[in-house]
Amino acid sequence: MGLGAVILCVVMWDYVAAGAMIGWLVLIALNQGWRGALARAWRRVRPGAAAAFRWGRYWTVGSTLAGVLWGIAGWVTYPASPPHDALLIVCMFGVALGGLNLTAVYRPSFYGFVLPALVPLIVRVALVADSVHLFTAFVMAVVLLFVVGFGHRLNDVLTQSLAMRYENVDLIAELRQNTRAAHEARGAAESANRAKSQLLAAASHDLRQPLHALGLYVAALAARAKETEWRGLVGSVQQAAETLDLQFAQLLDLSRLEAGVLRPERQSVALAPLLAQIAVEFAPQAAGRGLSFAMVPTHLAIDSDPALFARILRNLVSNAVRYTRRGGIVVGARRRGARVAVEVVDTGVGIAVEHQTRIFEEFYQVRNNIVSDKADGGMGLGLAIVRGLADVLRHDVTIVSRLGNGSRFAIVAQRAPPQIGPPPRRHMLNAPPARHALAGALIAVVDDDAASVDAMRVLFGAWGAAVAGGADVDSLLASCGDTARYPDLIVADLRLAGGASGVDAVLRLRNEFGAAIPALVISGDTGSAAERRVRDAGLALLPKPVVAATLKSAALALVAVETLVV
Repeated sequence: MGLGAVILCVVMWDYVAAGAMIGWLVLIALNQGWRGALARAWRRVRPGAAAAFRWGRYWTVGSTLAGVLWGIAGWVTYPASPPHDALLIVCMFGVALGGLNLTAVYRPSFYGFVLPALVPLIVRVALVADSVHLFTAFVMAVVLLFVVGFGHRLNDVLTQSLAMRYENVDLIAELRQNTRAAHEARGAAESANRAKSQLLAAASHDLRQPLHALGLYVAALAARAKETEWRGLVGSVQQAAETLDLQFAQLLDLSRLEAGVLRPERQSVALAPLLAQIAVEFAPQAAGRGLSFAMVPTHLAIDSDPALFARILRNLVSNAVRYTRRGGIVVGARRRGARVAVEVVDTGVGIAVEHQTRIFEEFYQVRNNIVSDKADGGMGLGLAIVRGLADVLRHDVTIVSRLGNGSRFAIVAQRAPPQIGPPPRRHMLNAPPARHALAGALIAVVDDDAASVDAMRVLFGAWGAAVAGGADVDSLLASCGDTARYPDLIVADLRLAGGASGVDAVLRLRNEFGAAIPALVISGDTGSAAERRVRDAGLALLPKPVVAATLKSAALALVAVETLVV
């Protein structure tokens, strides 16, 4: 927050009196210093539960003062220059998102900071009263609603996790007192662990849902943005949403690792389809950054858990795309005796030798002059999660890298019997598909979340396709009946209302239409069972929240296959 205040002063120095800016900066520094002293005092005193609300009020006062100061800055410093007002908006929303980790743990503190900080800016933008600024204020209000909703749900997850943690501590104390209580407490602890697993699974789905819809809305807005000023603003909002999702996914993975709820389901994992799926997900992102992406064909298979191993590979490839400025990424596998090394090679910034033993630590980030501190938007958890998942699977992780000359990460696993069949074709993508390749297609969307259906309709509409949507199969069939044609592609959410499955929905729709319509399943569930069910049905799977470029690439591939068959 202090860095954001300095940046704001530098950007707005020519638009506001120096004395006012300095005075505001001093107030920010004083409030930050007071909050820091309050945090140190709490750690020193360690107050009990009876004093929790009093200390919470102290923290809420500090957060609210910070929000009011930022709200005043947004109103007073709002400039007449379009580039500067875009910078102000990005800075303000960046500060609000950055403050989530400090305020979301206590709901009054969260509301006390976010609303006073952002509402005045939205009102100030709307008061300009031209069409561009009115629409900008509307977009900002939508993003604020998503931020508030996300903070609200994140507070619920954190509160329940803390409650279960203290419950487990009490159970452990009882275990040490007597044997009989130990048996009873063990059963309660196992129940608490199951509840925590269910909580994490629910959080993975329910908290990803608004992020998924937000990403689709922003992508649709980006596709419709024509003016240069709008593209920059929408791009900044899109980047903030992607950063929020990255941090949330990493926190969930870390929570699962720390809770010990990950239970690998080992089997022979064919690498060819897994690498092909990785290419479908990341080749469009690489192409959007001007990078090549190659997947080397292979017959090899490994002994692993397919879902957990895919998560390791996604983290490594995501890092490679994020830290590569020119050149490209290659993903492949090679034999090492009785083992297989699955490698991710990039031409990125590289990692100095002195950092290579520490990059797998939690929250450790390499700072250098090649990539700025804010280049990745992460928290230093990606490689820590790679190491944790590899330990669970009993795989080795190796790195060969040199600063400024790229990196080669390898996951070394036990080799399984080779898979029978022709090798996949080499997958390479240097540019995104044709812009209107989906024009005229009809997309059937099955999702019980109305916002996601609407976002899909807007996004596919920007690509020239029509969408028939419904919360279940019956409502979708009624919607498709209005179009008097069969859909070219089915997009279904895996978890539907009432315990229904998106896989079952796809199978029923194919039966109703009497044709093997291409289908894509989207899921916020990252467990092995969910992924295996989709794969066994022969359907493509994309994890939530879906990147627009990945969704378009997968839709194009499936619709193209249908066209060739017809």
